[in-house]
Amino acid sequence: KQWYQRRVAITAGGCTYLVFVCGDVRVFADHRLKKASTETKSLRIDYGVDSYLMDQKLLYLNDQKVTAPLQKDYGNDNMIDIDDTGEYILTLNKANAKPFLVITWDKVSTYTIEAHGSCKGRTSGMCGSWNDNAKDDFIGSDGKLWKLPERFGVTWAVDDNTDCPLGGFGKVCEKAGIDEDVVRAKVIALLSGAKLKDCYVAMGDEVIVQNLVDDMCSCGGAQTCVCPALGKFAERCKKEKSTDCDSALIPLL
Repeated sequence: KQWYQRRVAITAGGCTYLVFVCGDVRVFADHRLKKASTETKSLRIDYGVDSYLMDQKLLYLNDQKVTAPLQKDYGNDNMIDIDDTGEYILTLNKANAKPFLVITWDKVSTYTIEAHGSCKGRTSGMCGSWNDNAKDDFIGSDGKLWKLPERFGVTWAVDDNTDCPLGGFGKVCEKAGIDEDVVRAKVIALLSGAKLKDCYVAMGDEVIVQNLVDDMCSCGGAQTCVCPALGKFAERCKKEKSTDCDSALIPLL
């Protein structure tokens, strides 16, 4: 038998993510962003018309509280079992695949997803494609191949209107209806200018660029929105904080 296994320990992002899809099974994880890490608030497993929600203390089936151990028979030798041994273990058995799916969660931050070999070539979500090609594991829900994990991950974010009302890192421009590519090109030009070039070369990375792009888009593209972030960025590089940020910026829209 071939088995697909992903051990997930998310370290950034406070959203709900679609982490795994195979056939009629979808797995979502809701994360709470903390200062140094991210905690998993809950896991949701959708199978057929049913939705199982496991949070850190309670278990729900279609929004109704239930208790573990839980077993539901779907007929035709299809069955879901959920055990709570200090960690949640959900097992989905199908007639020709026993088990078809096993999810183990420590109720804090790490969960393991194991799937039957029949899922090979049919998986998607944050856990990636099971096709023996590691180079395409960072293909987002938009079909693009991303280099930065944060950018890849946020394409699988689902608006939950609580921790992630805008969809999170990298989705602000989309929500605001602003062309991100235009803003990004201008932000990079600004960082590469005479005032910040050395700082950008020394410490710049994609996360810094994306944060500036998000800041700009969050207030409709107003130039002054990036001034505080630019000041902090310059301070980190032990550069003198610019006092004429507005005049240093070029039109972005």
